[in-house]
Amino acid sequence: MGMFSTQDDHDTRFVSIWLETEAGEFVAARRNIGKPLDRYVAEPTASNLQALCRHLGEVVWIDARQSKTPIHTTESVEPVPVAMVQRVASAAGEPLITRRIRVIGFKLVVDVASGELHHQTLGTLNCEASVASGDGRG
Repeated sequence: MGMFSTQDDHDTRFVSIWLETEAGEFVAARRNIGKPLDRYVAEPTASNLQALCRHLGEVVWIDARQSKTPIHTTESVEPVPVAMVQRVASAAGEPLITRRIRVIGFKLVVDVASGELHHQTLGTLNCEASVASGDGRG
């Protein structure tokens, strides 16, 4: 790492999560994911990425009825629907039938001299949902 780039720190590391569902593709809200996400951001190893992906396949996702324009991907600039973790069984919204999950870990690197911002990929994992949002379908 050069002297004009950001230091590798948990504050510069991020995760982008995409869910492929029967209703289409969703970007996942990262709030309420919990310790597996925190563990991966603190230590972005392959085993922590796999543990995060397993966890994401086991939680129940619902349509947040919101959309956002992803800024940490080159795949789309159009707003996409947002999925969020269902925290309690009585929460409004039908569970999404999650087929596949794509997790991308990256860090932001800033070249101070030029002011340019770069995304450096730390790891990418595509995995099948181990539990399709609680209904046992895979």
